[in-house]
Amino acid sequence: MAGKIPERTIDEIRDRTDILSLIGKYVPLKKAGRNFVGLCPFHAEKTPSFSVNPEKGIYKCFGCGKGGSAINFLMEIEGMSFVEAVRDLGNRCGVRIQPDSRTKERTDDRAAVLYTVNEDARAYFAENLKAPEAKGAVAYLKKRGLDGETARLFQIGYAPAGWDGLISYFRHSARGEKVLVSAGLAVEGDRGVYDRFRDRIIFPIRDHRERCVGFGGRIVGPGEPKYLNSPETPVYHKGEVLYGLDITREEIRKAGYAVVVEGYLDLIALFQAGVRNVVATLGTALTKEHLKRLKNYTREVVLLFDPDEAGMKAAERTLPLFGEGTIYAKAAVLPENLDPDDFVRKNGAAAFYEIVTAARDLFDFAVERVFTRHNLKTAGGISLALDESASIVGLIHKKADQDICIAKVTERLGVREESVREAVLRTVRKEGSRQRKDSDARDPSPPFHPPAVEARLFKIAANFPQVLPRAGLAQRHLDLFEDEVLRELVGTMLETIPNGDIPPLVSLIDSVTDAAIRDQLIGLSFVDFDEIEDEAGALDIVRGCISHLEEKERRNKLKAITRQIKAGASKDAVNELLKQKMDYTKNLKR
Repeated sequence: MAGKIPERTIDEIRDRTDILSLIGKYVPLKKAGRNFVGLCPFHAEKTPSFSVNPEKGIYKCFGCGKGGSAINFLMEIEGMSFVEAVRDLGNRCGVRIQPDSRTKERTDDRAAVLYTVNEDARAYFAENLKAPEAKGAVAYLKKRGLDGETARLFQIGYAPAGWDGLISYFRHSARGEKVLVSAGLAVEGDRGVYDRFRDRIIFPIRDHRERCVGFGGRIVGPGEPKYLNSPETPVYHKGEVLYGLDITREEIRKAGYAVVVEGYLDLIALFQAGVRNVVATLGTALTKEHLKRLKNYTREVVLLFDPDEAGMKAAERTLPLFGEGTIYAKAAVLPENLDPDDFVRKNGAAAFYEIVTAARDLFDFAVERVFTRHNLKTAGGISLALDESASIVGLIHKKADQDICIAKVTERLGVREESVREAVLRTVRKEGSRQRKDSDARDPSPPFHPPAVEARLFKIAANFPQVLPRAGLAQRHLDLFEDEVLRELVGTMLETIPNGDIPPLVSLIDSVTDAAIRDQLIGLSFVDFDEIEDEAGALDIVRGCISHLEEKERRNKLKAITRQIKAGASKDAVNELLKQKMDYTKNLKR
């Protein structure tokens, strides 16, 4: 799990990280006993079910089930990998990380160089926007209604018309032309290396961690292409980055949904007008990677489409992304063939939000579009509409959502529900779609089912480990555990208590490879102090659990004796076994 970072370094970072301070930057928290509670940042809720225990360095949402350490929180909230989260926390708490792998270190170094080059180029472009030759770019931005404050916030710049302005700028540094080519800032042609962006307004592209990963350029004068983006590089993948998310993510979290538009100027114009919960794609259709990134901040998106045929087809192409139902999508269409920039400048933010508020469920929107394309007064039109709408309904995985859509199709077409279901089934089979998830009808079984007595012992071990040996808990009791994970975790704590070197709870839990089990263990770690008030109460509970385990041991031995007797042992052996059975029976609790 630790990747290329030494385990001892990860433990030090966990120990030094103030999880309450970290999570408090994302979630308003209030003290509640030994814990702090707030609204979960990972799912929509009105009643707080999200708890943080600073003593143990863990968090847990009892609504959606997510939980873990500061590392897990950063991975979830920022979409980082394990190694990225550890490095980020290490930088925050001043722990220097020495990677075990030289290969990984070289890869990280190359990425760091590209981030630095991009940031230097961003500063160069921003400075050029103040130069006399940028007057055409400034005039264009003013014409589009952008003010200076907005331009500074989004770090808008200008690339001069020459072929080697940026290359000349970097000649004064240690960066060579090859690095500029790798970063997508320069192009290597038959006549040498030249600037990629020339006489263009520059929009820096930053990822969710506020690192400059690429650029978009809008030409100032005549010429093609009108918009030019950085190519794919080791640090820039357009199918993963959402423009503006570094600035708008907290607004998205507060609003509870994100408005998705196309293009820099649409987003910037909306933001300046007061529509802050917005992101933009970068010359590409929405992807699963985009939604994975957005899911860290919201579970709902509103997609804006043009009212023309191309816009409607674009809406239909997004349908497969939302079939699983992990993110709820709505569709909105702006009137008068206006793009978001034009609309908000003409009508204002309030009118824009009216359109967004009236947005329809994406699948409902798509099915309704099918009905408008066909003559539902004829048998042929109904048949075509049935087949097309069935192909849309078949993309929905959740049974309850699918049932709602089927009911609408049934009502609008005036056909039997069985006919719609059969059409959906034919579509699913034809397209080879995977089986629909029936998550609404039946919750999935949890990944492990520890017996109650074992779960209670782990709960005590997580909160009052010192009482385990005092109560008489020993290895023979742990050998009776049915759950291997709990046996190992409680055993490790019991073994290390005598020398006072108990591993941090969060470190022990992080050693469990199954994420679902880790989430449940975190939940068990949050003790209910109405049930366990203090150390004395914990001691009584452990003793009760030991009695339960010892009784279980006696019953197991009785069963073994009974099996031996039935197996046909000798007369003397049977007599001895019956004597043992009577002794064990006397000791059993009635």
